[in-house]
Amino acid sequence: MKALAALLLSIIAHLLSGCVATKYQFAGTDHPPAVTLDLRPAHSPVDMHLDAIITRGAPGSWKRDALWDEYALFLANRTKRRWRIESVSLVTVSGRIVQPGTDPWELEEITADWWRQSGIDAAHGMVWGVGQVAGVGAAGVAMVGLSVLQAGVVARPDLAVQIIGAVHTAAVVPQALTAPAEVNAKSRQEVAVEFQRRRAALLAPLPPGREARGSAFFPITRQARQLIFVCSSGTETRKVTIDLPLAEALAANESAAAETRNLRIVPAGL
Repeated sequence: MKALAALLLSIIAHLLSGCVATKYQFAGTDHPPAVTLDLRPAHSPVDMHLDAIITRGAPGSWKRDALWDEYALFLANRTKRRWRIESVSLVTVSGRIVQPGTDPWELEEITADWWRQSGIDAAHGMVWGVGQVAGVGAAGVAMVGLSVLQAGVVARPDLAVQIIGAVHTAAVVPQALTAPAEVNAKSRQEVAVEFQRRRAALLAPLPPGREARGSAFFPITRQARQLIFVCSSGTETRKVTIDLPLAEALAANESAAAETRNLRIVPAGL
C-alpha cells in the first residue's frame, strides 16, 4: 500500500506541477524579440513612439500565453519642462474606448470570460480552469481515488481497499500538494512584479532629458484604431494620438501582412 500511495502522490504532484505552473510561466529565453513598429504621433510634447504591439504568443512576449495586448512605448523628454503621462486608452474602429488594466490576472479574466462566452476557447487551444487546482486538498485527492474506482480500473475489493488507503495516506501527507502551490505563488508574484514594472515606467514622471520605456496593457482587442494619451506639465494638459495600422490591415484582409507587423487578428466582439 505504501508503494501505491507513493505512486499516487507522484502522479498528483506531476499533474499539479505540470499544469498549474503554465499559467504563471515566463516565455522561454529563446523567444524572439518584438518586431519594431516605430509609430509616432503627429504632435506630442515629448518624443514618443510605439515600439511594438505584443499579442499572445507573438515575438516580444515575456509571459507564456498572456491573455492581454501589450503596447510597448519609448518616451524621451527633449523639452525643459517636466512631463508625465496621466492616462492612456485604446479606441476601436467602432468608437469604443478600452481602458488599460492595472492587474494582470483581472486582464486575463476579462479575455478568458469573453472567449468562454464566445465558445471559441477550443480554437485557441485554451484549457480553462488551469491554475484553479492549486488549492486542492484532501477532498481533491479523495476525488482522484474515487475516479479510479468509478472508472473500473480497480475490480478487486482488496485492491480497492488499497486505493482508498492510498488516498487516505495522500490526504494526510500534504507536502506533494503544498510544494507546487508555493512554486505557483512565487511565479505568480514574479509575473505581477514584471507587469507593474513595465506599467509604472510608462506613467512615471519624465524630467527634462530623461528617456523611458514602458507599456500599457489592454484586454485582447480587435480593430484597435488609436492609442490616446493625456500628458501634463504643471497646469498644461495635452492630448496625444497614435494611429494604429490594424484597422487598415483588417479592411484589406491582409492578415499575413498584419502578422509581419507583429499584429494578430482575433475574433470580433472584444
